[in-house]
Formats: sequence, structure tokens, C-alpha cells
Amino acid sequence: TLFRSLFAASSVTYSADGSQMNITFPPSPNFNLLSGHNLTVTFQLPPETMASRIAPIPSSHTFLIEAQPPQLVFSGTALKGGSKDLIMGTLELNIEVINDRFSDSLDSRVCSREFECLFITGDDNRFVTIRISSSAEFTSIREITYYTLTFPAVVFDNGIAPINNTVVLAIYPQGGILEPVVDLSPTYDETTIRVGELASFTLRVTGDEFRSEEH
Repeated sequence: TLFRSLFAASSVTYSADGSQMNITFPPSPNFNLLSGHNLTVTFQLPPETMASRIAPIPSSHTFLIEAQPPQLVFSGTALKGGSKDLIMGTLELNIEVINDRFSDSLDSRVCSREFECLFITGDDNRFVTIRISSSAEFTSIREITYYTLTFPAVVFDNGIAPINNTVVLAIYPQGGILEPVVDLSPTYDETTIRVGELASFTLRVTGDEFRSEEH
């Protein structure tokens, strides 16, 4: 009961004469301080822990738990995705922040002009999924292309840049998407073909480009 609000559990043993107490702190995987917010721990014993049922006079002894810099953990299909998936907007980057929280300015400070991003924020602003699609500037990929997303200090509550504040996305060629510039008629008759009245049409490819000698 000594550290109920701080730790999941504590192991306490006593000396044979009852004059000493040994406290063991178990692993606490969910323990998490916001970066920049250290924690000072003091000992405060309730009366029921003493044989006399009287709370002892507290000493001035404390110890400090220092908050570590924030860290980012990345996962998801966007770390290595195909160009067609990028065009279709199906690539996702999952991000967990440790020792901090994302601020409300996250969506306006991360994605570069090559991408359009849909941000899906999880519980407590510690988890976020970014659904990434190509912007108008994205036209072709001939080999694996690497893009870097940077997470500046301003997108975190405490304004401290994390240890790993960049992530590299590897986009590999997956084939473009072909579509007509103008919709074609669904059917044509034989006479149209015989007399050469089939109108010309233009095809557009997204995510690749035509070789000029094969137009």
C-alpha cells in the first residue's frame, strides 16, 4: 500500500527485530513520465504499518525519477510500400510516442509536399496512425525511392524533440494506374471501325510514365 498510485505492486520485508523495512520495486512496464517532468518520491507510512498504530515522523529522505527524452516507435505498411498502394492511399504508418504525448499541431507539421496524410489519433494522444497517399506532385517511380518524415519538437506536448525524430519510407515500383482522360463509349458497331470513324482517345497513367518511343 506504500506506492499504490505509483507502482503496480511492492514487495516489503522486515528485519527480525522489526526496526528495518526493505522495499523491492518490481518491473512496471506501464510506468511512463512525460518528458521534462521528473518525479520526486517520498515515503509516507500510514499508522496501520506501525506496531503502535501511530504514524512515525517522516524523514526528509526522497529519491528522484528522471524523465527520459521522448522516443518514437514506428510500424506499418508505409515503412516499405508499393507505389500503387501509395496512389490508392492504403499505406499506413503507426507511431507510438513514449515519455510524451502528441500535440494538436501534429497534422500540420509532419507530412512533406509529396504526400497527403490522414491522421487518426489514438487514446491519450500517445498513438497515431497516418494514412499516406500521393499528392499531385507524385508522378513516377522507377526504383526504390526513400522519403523522410520529420517529427519536430513542436508536435509534442513538452516541445522536446524525440531521440529518433525521423522515419524513412521506402516506396518500390508497383505499376501505375491506367485510365482514359475522357470516358469512352461502351460499344461501337462494325461500320464505325470499317470507315475509320472510331474517335481517338487519350490514356493517362498515374504512378508511372509512358516511354516516349512507345506512345
